[in-house]
Formats: sequence, C-alpha cells, structure tokens
Amino acid sequence: MRYDINTYDEDILVDSVPGCTEQQVKKIAPLAASQRKGCLVFVEWYRKSDGQRGYLNPNGNHAITGVAWEGNITPSAAAAALGRSRSPRKTDASRANGAKGGRPAGKSIELTPLQREAYDLRQSGLKLREIAERMGRQPENVRQLVARAETKIRRDAGKGE
Repeated sequence: MRYDINTYDEDILVDSVPGCTEQQVKKIAPLAASQRKGCLVFVEWYRKSDGQRGYLNPNGNHAITGVAWEGNITPSAAAAALGRSRSPRKTDASRANGAKGGRPAGKSIELTPLQREAYDLRQSGLKLREIAERMGRQPENVRQLVARAETKIRRDAGKGE
C-alpha cells in the first residue's frame, strides 16, 4: 500500500509527498510536521482494490479518522528515506559522466521483447486495455512497457542527429 503525506493549513492542502512506503512515512511525516509550524500533517492512503480510503496514524494504526503527526528528524534522514540522498562519490561520478556526454555513444538501445510487442501493438492502433488482454498483463504494466519503449526509441533517434 502507498501513502501520501499531506500538509494542510486550515483546510487548504499546502504540500504533498505522494507514493511513500510505510517505512518512509515514519521518517518523513515527523519532519514535515516540524517544518510547518501551525499546519497539520496527515498520512492518507487509498486502496485501489476496494476503493477504501483512510489514514495511517502516528501510533501505526490504519483508521477512517486521522490524527495529525508531530515530531522532528533531520532533513538528510528524510532525503535518505526517499532515496534522494547521494554520496559525494556518486555525485562526482555522475558529473564526470555528464561531462563526457552522458550515455555511451554508438550503442544502439535494444527494446526488450515485451517492450517491442507492446510498442508494436500500440502503433497498430490498439488501446492499452486491448493490448493488456492480448499480452495477459495489467493495463498499467503495458503503459509502462510502451512508455519505456518510446523513451528508448527517442534516445536512440537523438543520437543520430
């Protein structure tokens, strides 16, 4: 299940961190509460399978009614929880790669067989739902396959310029 950390000032949504795991919530929600004095931070969830909505409260309970979060953690701990914290070594390597032109030149990017099939069916005019039925996959999975194929094709086409 994924959670959205929402910060409200009065009844107005002023900030949102969507798609967090429960582990990330426990690190980020207290930080959000400490940074926005006077605002209320709630962790909201939505379950697609049955349309259920609710809150993850600070005590760890899932409930229909929400309790505001409080607390304090460091910004670097929140960044690490989101996976956005980089080591200086990784940052330097990324900069060096960018200075060289990014991705290796001259290498053609191949589509996986699933990406090729989904992309070809999409190009033939089928809808994502129809492609999903043919391939025996979920529509969201097919959408991702097509999007990744299009990204690879765009990157490959950009190298020829």
